[in-house]
Amino acid sequence: MGSTESTGRSNRTEEEEEGQPENSSSSGGSMGAGAAIAIAAAGTVMAAWGISRMISNISNSESEENDDAMKMKAHGTESSYHNLVVHQSKQYESTEPTSVWSLPPAGRFKMNTDAVCNGTKQSDGVERGPSGYAGILRNDCGEWVRGFQGFIASTDIFTAEMYGIYNGLKLLNKPEHRGSILETDHYGASVLLNKPKKYVDKRPIVEKSRQLAREYDIAIKYVPRSRNRCADRLANMAVDKCKKYLDLKKRPQDSELNRRYDQDLECCKW
Repeated sequence: MGSTESTGRSNRTEEEEEGQPENSSSSGGSMGAGAAIAIAAAGTVMAAWGISRMISNISNSESEENDDAMKMKAHGTESSYHNLVVHQSKQYESTEPTSVWSLPPAGRFKMNTDAVCNGTKQSDGVERGPSGYAGILRNDCGEWVRGFQGFIASTDIFTAEMYGIYNGLKLLNKPEHRGSILETDHYGASVLLNKPKKYVDKRPIVEKSRQLAREYDIAIKYVPRSRNRCADRLANMAVDKCKKYLDLKKRPQDSELNRRYDQDLECCKW
């Protein structure tokens, strides 16, 4: 809208200049003054047009960045899309301050999920290998409610993270867990899962996770790794155990897990 008006004003200025009779300015001084005024007016119009374009570009940059992943999927390879998500995650994590785990609001539950991948880079640039995923559900007092962990013989970190999130959402898929919070330290996954409902992802596990989150009003949030240490430990334990899936009704007796769990509770007291 702004550029159209600016162009029209510029054209009218040129037409007015061309419409003046040649002998209308018999003296050199009056001709110079008229030309200076016309040039100044044209310069003002062009400057306004440039500012309008700049503001428009700035306002559109955020939406363009948010659609980067979708564009990569449409025009690039799956490995390129995967690398973009990993890059966005690392870029965001590098600016995130260190913090500690926090209790959910009164009467609500919090699920933390995580994954690890002990892989090597493949020809397509994606690291794949033995991977583990896990989740831990706690109540508003920080008490253990339920947990799980699983092993995948060979996959990439994004897929492993999605398995953790998906299984975490399945555990939350109960009326008593409505309005719970699910935290993940994978920024790319959290962005995909929080896209508008009209967005459709071609990977079934992503779409199923989005549907589960909407069904029971689960808030999926990104947190730095310092707030996800218990889930991280459970995921590493899953790789060591090599069990496809374990339902953890009680907290496993692992010294490192217990240490992290106690530290989380200690931080909540302050």
